[in-house]
Amino acid sequence: MKPKAFLTAAYKTALIIAVFICAIVFTKSIPVNYLNFSGYATSDVLYANGETAHFDDKNFGEVNKGDVVTIHLSLPEQHFMEDAALVFYDFNAVTEVWCDGILLESYGEELAAKGMMIGNHDFSISVPDSAWGGEITIILRATESPAFSNFTSLRVYPAQYAYQYYYDGDPLGFVVTLVLFVFGLVGLCVCALGRIRSAVLTNGVCLSLTILLVSLWMIANKGLYNIFQLDYYFWQPLEYIVGYAIPIPLLLFFRNIADKKSKWHKAFGITALIAAAFLVVTTVLNFTNILHYDSFMTVASVLILFSGVMMMVYSLQRRSDGGKKFQLLRIGMYIFIPTCLYDTFLRSLYRVWPLPIFHNLPSLITIGILFLFMYMAGAFICDLFEKQSALSDAKVKADTLNQVIDSTSVGICQLAVGDTVSVVAANNIFYKL
Repeated sequence: MKPKAFLTAAYKTALIIAVFICAIVFTKSIPVNYLNFSGYATSDVLYANGETAHFDDKNFGEVNKGDVVTIHLSLPEQHFMEDAALVFYDFNAVTEVWCDGILLESYGEELAAKGMMIGNHDFSISVPDSAWGGEITIILRATESPAFSNFTSLRVYPAQYAYQYYYDGDPLGFVVTLVLFVFGLVGLCVCALGRIRSAVLTNGVCLSLTILLVSLWMIANKGLYNIFQLDYYFWQPLEYIVGYAIPIPLLLFFRNIADKKSKWHKAFGITALIAAAFLVVTTVLNFTNILHYDSFMTVASVLILFSGVMMMVYSLQRRSDGGKKFQLLRIGMYIFIPTCLYDTFLRSLYRVWPLPIFHNLPSLITIGILFLFMYMAGAFICDLFEKQSALSDAKVKADTLNQVIDSTSVGICQLAVGDTVSVVAANNIFYKL
């Protein structure tokens, strides 16, 4: 099957699966009345150096290993719903949840004692009847540096619909993540199979793998796996593994697009090798409990930023040989860069001034990623057609050359035969004489 047929099959299959999954999700995600109690929370921080601070909300700024954060959640007296569940998640902390001196739930103590990474954890805690009109206390002991800078939304759901916490937080991002996951998975399978028959689909494998890794990171980072009740212990380290792995296939994608004789081809390849080595080293150190993934966040951020700058400069520069694929890459970058800068600016503002408005503004990075991948897919298709056309031209030239060689060989053979006959006839005449 030709590469074009493989791509068509991939898009049709992915579209059918995406529609099917979205139908299941929207069927499961029925409208549910929940209560957002984030406005009822206050927080106190006991820093490792002994200093203390009080905040009138749950936005307390960045804390580090050894700091202890106490969230006080005052519930109203009105008993809003039966069988209620308090839902939230936290990061890199030993967590205890108390009510009226009773420990409702705890997590992370054993992992911290063994020196293991705690990562992100999700809580769905049954709210006791006595808690209404009282207080629920959440104690967080940070185990990494940096650990977190705020506490997630505190919402109360009917217990059977507690999973919708992760959908209601960012429904658009959830749908985009699912679409990316389906297209990445199907595209990877189809392009990998097509790669066996045609080398021009190599970049399809790189692009599909990048999309799949990004979608997996978003699922793990946003806790969306809870909607499908998937295993937490599998997804918790996966968030870091796929996050650190994303630059590798993305760099290889740009390496394959770049001219093999250009400096960009070599630069992208070397950077991809560095990213791969970084992933292997950090994974070994994490699972041997020498250093956890969080310890390398600064290095990972620098590596990702450097890779991103390389790809942006390559895509945005004007080139005399620039065809449609570079135009599409530029458009994708023109959309992605502002959304990325917007989200980075908001995060930076929140670190300096931890005001709720900076935390509650919607993120645009998901939309930017979606459009970037769409235009990258277009660039890949243009590059694919260019390579196919080059292969076809080369084949035509080879066939023409073979025909010329064959006809020349026949002529030479005929000439040689004619010369041989002439020589034999001359010898016969000379003999008779």
